Amino acid sequence: MTYKELPIGQKIKINEREFDDKTGRTRTVKRQYTVSAKYPHMCIVESRKGSRKRGLSLGDLVINGIIEQRAELEALRKEPVSRTFRKGEARK
Repeated sequence: MTYKELPIGQKIKINEREFDDKTGRTRTVKRQYTVSAKYPHMCIVESRKGSRKRGLSLGDLVINGIIEQRAELEALRKEPVSRTFRKGEARK
């Protein structure tokens, strides 16, 4: 689905980082939102209760897998690189 095809009223799930004060760690939480408005480069989403509104950019939607980019832009993306490497070794 592209951004133009994303309907208002669509329920989407977004990964968010949340800091836990007790443990001092950051964890990822998946929250559900509803698209309430669309603009050329971002959309406004509401929480399930309607109490929290938030603006999401196109990049946020692409990263969370809600929308896809055009085929020529997807081709520019690099393949994932392993993050484990030893000191002194070049990354592949």
